[in-house]
Amino acid sequence: MKRVISNLARGAVFALLWAISLSLFAQGITVKGKVVDANNAPLIGVTIQVPGTTTGTVTDADGNFTLGNVPPNGTIEVSYVGMKTELIQVNGRTTIDVILTEDTEMLEEVVVVGYGTMKKSDLTGAVENVSAARLLDKPAFNVAQALSGKVAGLKIIERSGAPGGIPMIRIRGTNSINSGNDPLFVVDDVVGVANALTIL
Repeated sequence: MKRVISNLARGAVFALLWAISLSLFAQGITVKGKVVDANNAPLIGVTIQVPGTTTGTVTDADGNFTLGNVPPNGTIEVSYVGMKTELIQVNGRTTIDVILTEDTEMLEEVVVVGYGTMKKSDLTGAVENVSAARLLDKPAFNVAQALSGKVAGLKIIERSGAPGGIPMIRIRGTNSINSGNDPLFVVDDVVGVANALTIL
């Protein structure tokens, strides 16, 4: 009888240890690293995220990033305007350095900038294109929520938890001293569309 109880106790301890190890394995890890270009210059504002989730971050002024809650066997997506997007297998690594190369085809694209068009290679500012597939890869109440975490330097800040609330939108921080900091929306050649990103 004692031997049976002893075996049962050992089995319970083994099951507990197994459950703990599975729990630890399932937890996400924190990945750190640096993103540079082909000339080893740090890239600022590069978007690093776990595809299909809201987990993401951007690089700082030195090209460094820290991304938490990353699946140990998952993938991270590294994207930047004018550069080829990289999908990198984590494979349990906590340090990942990335070198991005120019996307020459993208630089030849013609894009709409405010009231006209020009080549991406001639731009002095940043342009980001978000496809419909990326907008629809997670549930969202409106366009603003769908864009959250998908554009480098774009912050979507919910003012309240009320359904249909108008979020605060900031592009690369506060840029104006005497004027407003809200973005200018141009929809179908109509300039100044109010709260365009809250359209359902």
